[in-house]
Amino acid sequence: MFSVVNTAIEWVSRYGDGAIFVLTFLESSAFAGLIVPGETAVVLGGVFSSQGILNFYSTVVASLSGAILGDSFGYLLGRKIGEPVIIKYGKYFLFNEKYYRIVRAFFNSHGGKTIFFGRFASVLRSFAPFVAGIAHMKCKTFLIYNVAGGVCWASIYVFLGYFAGREWRIVHSYLGKGAAIAFIAGVILVYCYFKKKGEILWNRC
Repeated sequence: MFSVVNTAIEWVSRYGDGAIFVLTFLESSAFAGLIVPGETAVVLGGVFSSQGILNFYSTVVASLSGAILGDSFGYLLGRKIGEPVIIKYGKYFLFNEKYYRIVRAFFNSHGGKTIFFGRFASVLRSFAPFVAGIAHMKCKTFLIYNVAGGVCWASIYVFLGYFAGREWRIVHSYLGKGAAIAFIAGVILVYCYFKKKGEILWNRC
């Protein structure tokens, strides 16, 4: 954990908004978010803005741009290559066509909320856009919630870093705990949805 934070500090202090953009882009792209400290970089951007090292508004723009474009890349990746891979290899991971239909149904009904609120949970931030692409969520709907989530997330996190100042580590630790709680709650809700839909599809078969 400390090595990840130190890496973010080094990158942001050396490359400024450019590092924030790259890190948030990579974190939002499929799978890379598990190891890339984009969220930490955004909070640090707010801290450095409060010290006059970075400009508050340019940091917000760099953060939301990286977040929105990263999500869009993950979505396009899932849309282009995800479905064939799932259909061909999903069975080896106990993910058959029935579950694929459930995923598509879920994103048709709740995709917008998943993209928006998933932005605030690290694991969902990495996977939700990719899965949305696999499920062929409508591009317009995805874009609306992607932009809304990216703008809100970037503004809030830079703002928190700005006012936290030297105590940003405390704020960051609470953000991490909140994201973990949100992720667990999301997993429970998705499990309940899958179980219900799975039973319906099973009875139809």
